[in-house]
Formats: sequence, structure tokens, C-alpha cells
Amino acid sequence: MSKHGRRNEMNYLSFASVVLAIFGLIAGLCAAYQWLKASKIEVDPGFRSGSVRSAAEAMMPGEPGDSLTSTMYWTTANMVAFTQSAHLNAIAARLTALAVFVGGISSVLGVLGSYLR
Repeated sequence: MSKHGRRNEMNYLSFASVVLAIFGLIAGLCAAYQWLKASKIEVDPGFRSGSVRSAAEAMMPGEPGDSLTSTMYWTTANMVAFTQSAHLNAIAARLTALAVFVGGISSVLGVLGSYLR
């Protein structure tokens, strides 16, 4: 292969390496954002507790006086929050795997590009 042909291959490999590195960075940042969202999910049993802070909160029922009913509300709210968090964590894990995969390919292409110089 001529020196000119190798230089073109190197340019394509270098360009592909940079594009994949940027794509991997974006995927990694999106994964981090999903994990951040997952960590901020709050448990909401559906009733107000403490003082009323808004009109919408005033419309919510108060905490049931029956401890069994209250426990049921809290258990259900925890299950909902855990499910939402697990869903976001699964998305983040897939995005992280994609970022690692694309980053690995980017690294290999970068090494190939420098090898063909």
C-alpha cells in the first residue's frame, strides 16, 4: 500500500476514533444523568404529613390513623419508588455499557491509526 493510501486510512481511523470517543462521552453523561434522576426519586405515600404548604397538598388526605393502613400506604409507595428507580438504573447501566463499548472501539481505532503512520 502506498504512503498516501495509508495516510488516508489513518485520517479515517483518527476521525472515527474521535467521533466514537465523543459518542461514548455523551452516552456516559446520559448514564450519569439517569443515575442522578434515580437517586432523587422520593417516596410519596399519597397523604400529607405535617403542615400544609400548598393548595394541592391541602386537597390530599391526612395520614390514616390506623397503623396497618398507614403501613400499607408506605409499603406501596416504597415499591413504586423502587420500581421507578430500578427502571432508571437499568437505562443507566445500558448507557454505561454502550459508553464503555464505544470507548473501547475508539481506543482500538486510535491505536490502529497511530500504527499505520
